[in-house]
Amino acid sequence: MIAYSSTKAFINTFTSSLRILALEHNIEVVTVAPGFIDTRMTAKMRGQGSTVPDFEFASATGMAKKMKRGVEGGGVGVIAWPVRQAVVMYALRGTHIEDLMKNGINLFE
Repeated sequence: MIAYSSTKAFINTFTSSLRILALEHNIEVVTVAPGFIDTRMTAKMRGQGSTVPDFEFASATGMAKKMKRGVEGGGVGVIAWPVRQAVVMYALRGTHIEDLMKNGINLFE
């Protein structure tokens, strides 16, 4: 699980950075943070006594539909589910670098 969690953290950091760098070229980069999807891996985790409530597990098909709808809608930097996870990610977002860059402040010069 360490490698899995580390990879997810890397992808989140990478896409956040890529979103900022691509902004000046009018390219949208979307991070998808789906939380728990009902898979063999999460079934094993649940079998080992996970305390994550059942309602926080999404079906792969249902989550794919939500991701597709969110990405096609545009203008969204992060698509997160469940809501609890989205609230935590929002609280940890830090400075709105994208807003600064839209207003002509380039932190990378």
